[in-house]
Amino acid sequence: MKCMRVVRIKQKKCYGMTLNKFYIKSEHHTEDVAYRFNPNVWHEVTNWKTYKVKVTDIQIVSDVPKDVKMLIRREVFEDILASEQ
Repeated sequence: MKCMRVVRIKQKKCYGMTLNKFYIKSEHHTEDVAYRFNPNVWHEVTNWKTYKVKVTDIQIVSDVPKDVKMLIRREVFEDILASEQ
């Protein structure tokens, strides 16, 4: 009888939470940009339909210049609002 090996997949952890990244093709940056929601509001964003997302809830994970980062956050925010309507 052969023994089966169990392989566990390790998830990236950050401050006790699993990192949840999303990607967007931005008009302001040539490469794909990774973003996520602030860990403090992650539960509300994913579980409550009535939660209103704010621009400050969006964090840009990719390495982009600071002035472009604000433009991309605003672009992601507008995409979220457009998809909710």
